[in-house]
Amino acid sequence: MFVEACAKAMKFTRPLIISTAHMDGTADSSIGTYFIINRDGWAITAAHCMSPLFQQKVINDKVREVDEHNTQHPEDRKEYDPKWLRAHSFWWGNDRIRFETVHVIQPLDLALVKLVNLPPDFVTDYPVFAAPENVRQGMSLCRLGYPFIKVNTSFNPENNSFKVDIHPEIIKLCFPNDGILTRLVPKPVPGPIPEGAPKDVPIFVETSTPGLLGQSGGPIFDKNGNIVAMQSSTANIDLGFGDMQINGKYMPEQYLNVGLGPSVGSIVKQLDHFGVKYKSESDDDGYRIIG
Repeated sequence: MFVEACAKAMKFTRPLIISTAHMDGTADSSIGTYFIINRDGWAITAAHCMSPLFQQKVINDKVREVDEHNTQHPEDRKEYDPKWLRAHSFWWGNDRIRFETVHVIQPLDLALVKLVNLPPDFVTDYPVFAAPENVRQGMSLCRLGYPFIKVNTSFNPENNSFKVDIHPEIIKLCFPNDGILTRLVPKPVPGPIPEGAPKDVPIFVETSTPGLLGQSGGPIFDKNGNIVAMQSSTANIDLGFGDMQINGKYMPEQYLNVGLGPSVGSIVKQLDHFGVKYKSESDDDGYRIIG
């Protein structure tokens, strides 16, 4: 069912490797997903994938406080917390690519990222966003992302640089999993909204299958390849039985794992606010043609 849809989505879906180093010298990397939505370089990913960017600002302030204290009180020196973030890095699927702008809409777990230095052939097609009125309960959906990938990471404190061992064909390791749209869920999430941006209650698409670690920020699309949502998180719904003894045997609590992601209706409102161009299923001129 999703053969052609996956082929479309894989043309604009890419891995995002997030590397972090700490004051104690440890370093590691996690993997997320993003997808590029127009030829200007704008892309979408999950806000939590960008969290080291904002954590670093907080830690830098704490480091300055400790340094100032130690300068003023050399007899009462303080130490850095060994788990404080020392440095971070984002790898966007190509060594040249950088980001120059990020808009974070925390209640949607959504980040709009402006990328630069994209190679000419890095993206060969761009997504079409489903018309919100066509997003209905029971429709078949698929998601893409990069789970099951291990990344070995080291950090050189002398030049503040990371060494990340990346599978040479990581883009081809994109992994799909399907399900159906079970519910459209109002999901108020604490967090700031950029000034002037829409403040509607976020609507999330719930799917009958969970998102996997590494798929965060990736597209959720219908059988035509149209974007219906962005993968954000997995929820564990208590089925109401378990955690009991049955015939002398213990039965643990039972849960249903479902995926959650901001719906296309909530996403495009933010794209409109920030003036980010995108293609909609409801546009009169049909699908985007790349030339």
